[in-house]
Amino acid sequence: MVLPRVITSILLVPLVLSAVWVGSLPFFLFVMAITLLCGWEYSLMAEAGGYPNQFWMSLFGNSLVLLALFMDGVPWGPLHRSPSVVFVFLFLFFLSFMREFFRRDKSYSFLRAVTTMAGIVLCSFCLGHLLLIRDLRAVGGEGILPIGREMVFFLLFVVWGVDTGAWLIGRLLGRMKMAPKVSPKKTWEGAVGGTLLGCLIGWFFRALFLRESVGGFEAFLFSLAIAIVAQASDLIESLIKRSFGVKNSSDLLPGHGGLLDRFDSFIFSAPFFYYVLIGTGRFN
Repeated sequence: MVLPRVITSILLVPLVLSAVWVGSLPFFLFVMAITLLCGWEYSLMAEAGGYPNQFWMSLFGNSLVLLALFMDGVPWGPLHRSPSVVFVFLFLFFLSFMREFFRRDKSYSFLRAVTTMAGIVLCSFCLGHLLLIRDLRAVGGEGILPIGREMVFFLLFVVWGVDTGAWLIGRLLGRMKMAPKVSPKKTWEGAVGGTLLGCLIGWFFRALFLRESVGGFEAFLFSLAIAIVAQASDLIESLIKRSFGVKNSSDLLPGHGGLLDRFDSFIFSAPFFYYVLIGTGRFN
């Protein structure tokens, strides 16, 4: 399975990097495609595991939430005084329950609505923070400097470094199982190796591209936090799959499983990294 995994990465990574580099509408459409495919995988997994959900509501909700994130800061007519994403969530939650009123069998109505909304949160809301990071600007002595592209690259390379380091070290030296009932192949040795490689990559990336905006120790702390949250995010997605009784989210990517398997580390690391950056007060 190593060769298909490598080939898939060689094809997928340039596509991701190109979309991030261009930004704007192409990046939005790229993230939209990823989100909808992840939502599709989630819905099929849930149904297979006995968790009924509203498939079409899921696709509609993922699209609407991602659009709200993309238009963050843009006046929405009467919504210009309220957070549009919050309104969209309330609207979708309302619609998901209203949809259940028209079903004959209402024994799974609550489960169906909640399962649907959970998928929207995991797929479009969490992964959609990549759009918010891409639009970040640094505020400093030299004025406002667009830095979102570099920050997305920083997140990508750190997470990819963590995944690669954990996979390699886990295969070579892994002995102590981290969570055998959730993800049998993950080991503590792999986690430590992935964290070290992720921090090293983050430090070098900062030295090359973020020297004016991020300090060396700060980059190390960012990388360390991303590494921890990314691996926890990976385990959470594995926990969801175990709950649904499936091994992979799909067979869409040879050697990797599905798109949700490939982007699982970003589910929580993307929003976490965004709010950490905003919390410093130097990015907006």
